Amino acid sequence: MPSITRNLALTAVPAAVLVALLPPLTADAAPTPTDNTRPLTWSACEGAGLDPRQQCATLRVPLDHAEPEGEQISLALSRIPAKDDRARRGALFLIPGGPGGSSLGDPSGKGRKLPQEVRDQYDLIGFAPRGVAPSTAVDCALEPGDLALTKLRPCTRPSAGGP
Repeated sequence: MPSITRNLALTAVPAAVLVALLPPLTADAAPTPTDNTRPLTWSACEGAGLDPRQQCATLRVPLDHAEPEGEQISLALSRIPAKDDRARRGALFLIPGGPGGSSLGDPSGKGRKLPQEVRDQYDLIGFAPRGVAPSTAVDCALEPGDLALTKLRPCTRPSAGGP
């Protein structure tokens, strides 16, 4: 069961990012303030060693997708646009791995290792999942002492007469 939950979580974040990057499928629907169909505002990324073309933006998404009108959180995104706009085929998500990984710098880092043909045709997208700075922090309302591994894992002591 934990692997199913993890796989769903790993799929949900890239899906939310993809929805934000793609234009709406219909021109009829007027976006509301809670829709993630508004274009992102891209600007230069901060940091050393980044490709000068790398851009950063912040995407607002629901904390709980079952309540899209509810509390919103921020996800930090980065991209290097496809080099050849005429040959552009889409976006390539650079997944950070985890737990606790970020791929914000990956378009400049790992992206340089991709074949030129891929870099010509795809926007390279990195992101910081929720809980990883600079995206919204995660607060599980636990006391710092409760985060220690010894408190999270039960202690299994052998019985007095056992091995």
